Amino acid sequence: FFFFTCLIKQQQIMSDNMCELRAQLEEEYHPKCSKAWKAYEECGERLEAQGNPDGKHCDGWYGDYVHCLDGYIAKKLFAKLK
Repeated sequence: FFFFTCLIKQQQIMSDNMCELRAQLEEEYHPKCSKAWKAYEECGERLEAQGNPDGKHCDGWYGDYVHCLDGYIAKKLFAKLK
């Protein structure tokens, strides 16, 4: 039981570290994806102006932004997993 508890705690620590690293990398590479982020924000502004404040129709623009970030982040993140 103790062995499995240690493994679970170790995985949680690794997971937390990877989440922290991903957050740092997202912040670092956000400027490189600013065009996609701006398109997402503009979509939200358009929807709000039309009276649709929940932004549910901007998923595609957000997906473009995340895809851009992933292109930069993946290599550094996976290098840490080796």
